[in-house]
Amino acid sequence: MTFIKSKFKHLLMGVTLLMFILMLGLGIGLSAFGMGMESQKFINSVERSIDHYLPKGKVVLDSKGAVFGIAKDTLKSAYESDAISTLTTQEINSGIKDEYLKYADDSFDSRWGAYFGTDKKDIDLNEFSHELVQFDISVAKKFHNYGYTHSGIQWFSHHALGDLLKTNYKDSATYQDASHQQIILDQNNYDANIIGGTTDATGFIPTNIPVTASLGTYIVNNKVWFLNTQIDNIIKANNAALSPFTTNSQTWITNNLGSYDKSADKVTRKETATVNDYYKPDFTRAFYQTRIGAVFLIILTPIFGLVFIGLTTYGYLKFPNGLE
Repeated sequence: MTFIKSKFKHLLMGVTLLMFILMLGLGIGLSAFGMGMESQKFINSVERSIDHYLPKGKVVLDSKGAVFGIAKDTLKSAYESDAISTLTTQEINSGIKDEYLKYADDSFDSRWGAYFGTDKKDIDLNEFSHELVQFDISVAKKFHNYGYTHSGIQWFSHHALGDLLKTNYKDSATYQDASHQQIILDQNNYDANIIGGTTDATGFIPTNIPVTASLGTYIVNNKVWFLNTQIDNIIKANNAALSPFTTNSQTWITNNLGSYDKSADKVTRKETATVNDYYKPDFTRAFYQTRIGAVFLIILTPIFGLVFIGLTTYGYLKFPNGLE
């Protein structure tokens, strides 16, 4: 008891300091990841899916082939379809589509334009697909909600923080959009509502350039549709009179991806991507977790910090010799 009395002010300081550290730790721990981490988990699953369906070195465009130059427009249309398919039909019919198209075209030319220049280079569609994922991220950063591409802790320097601290946070634009994006629709229904993104029977000429109707970004459904559509286009091109792929790739595509019946305009696939191939993000849970972390970090941590300073000062002034 004598020890406790003599060390009272130190014990008081220790308890308040411990509470301060606890609030700080909980705040950082709960808010560190957020919706951005859910997006990253989804992106990782997309990357794995690409490597499964289009392994590195197996589907390669032949830069020495007679139709390599034609493939440029086909690849560029993939960038355009990837961006435009995230819009709803109403948005596609508005002026915003042109902004997305310009961004897609500029991104493609910047990354792949040199491959079609004087010194032509083979293009591995595994690498191309992974680059499309990076393009997706850049589209999200430029046009979509901040929360999908940034960790929870990064929200604290952005206006998105306001959505976290609202009493009616479920009515905020960020939460409503997060709730929408994590919905997974019936894939056949989603596919049926997208017009465009495909090529004609030659496998080269895009139809409904690039996409003229879509349900918008239900991100899991969108990626399933996009990958399956691109693989269908690859199979069609491989069955054209002049295939754009290297000899080894032509054989691999036939044996591993599928075949195309031109007379029936029907692609027969060896394997089709499904929603089960992808991580299913829970954005609303991540939003709520970040919200709790923000409360600890922005509200409770400063309070306990002030209490720590106040009680420590009081203890040293009021009880210089402990409780004796």
